[in-house]
Amino acid sequence: MSAVLISFSGHKLSNEALDKLKEEYEVIEEVFVPYLDFENEIEPQLESIANQVKFKLDGSRTVTLIVPGHSTLSALLYVFVYGIIGHPPDLLLLQEDDSGNYLPYKKFKGREIKKTGRLLREKLIKS
Repeated sequence: MSAVLISFSGHKLSNEALDKLKEEYEVIEEVFVPYLDFENEIEPQLESIANQVKFKLDGSRTVTLIVPGHSTLSALLYVFVYGIIGHPPDLLLLQEDDSGNYLPYKKFKGREIKKTGRLLREKLIKS
């Protein structure tokens, strides 16, 4: 399985960030996220964003997301992509360096976090 990175961050990835990311990811996509109107139906707006992704989201490859800083949109996109690919995507955190570039900082494994949550749920149910 080859890795795919989809950035919804709203920040264009710098050349330095792209060089580092290309060491781990075969496919890197940057998706434009327009202003979302939370007063209207959110699902069609999420579909519009997801339809910008050129890579086929069918669950056949590992997907890592760079989510936008807006927490509500981040959560919605995460759940939406999870629904498309059938498992929790990984998350990549970017950190600003001294020159103002956002570079890869830390990766969170979606399936591992889900498993930890499930184990905690079992523990809580048994208590």
